[in-house]
Amino acid sequence: MGCYSYEVHLNQSLALHFDSRVRKLVEPLAEALENRQETNPQRLRVLGHALTVVAMHTDPSNAVPVAERLAKAIQNPQEKNPERLARLAYVLAALANRLSPSNAVLVTTRAASVLAQAMESPII
Repeated sequence: MGCYSYEVHLNQSLALHFDSRVRKLVEPLAEALENRQETNPQRLRVLGHALTVVAMHTDPSNAVPVAERLAKAIQNPQEKNPERLARLAYVLAALANRLSPSNAVLVTTRAASVLAQAMESPII
């Protein structure tokens, strides 16, 4: 019984440590991906992939503000970079898995509407 208690405590401690590390990575990665001055497609893909991996492990309570932030970035009418829009959408989909169903619907519905319009518009 004593060993089990120690394992539970250790797992909880590791989870808290991991959550704090993930939290520290999400914001700078999201900021870098949203940076409209970054236009290198390869860099955008790497940033999107890194943020997706981190997002899949973020605590659901931390996922809400990041998902809302990315949805707003997608909704920005000045955003025309198809690579950035694709990466933002990909990360948002990963974050939606961490959200409650009601939050996921709210955040992704807005972004989906903008993405659908972008797909209909010719790329300049």
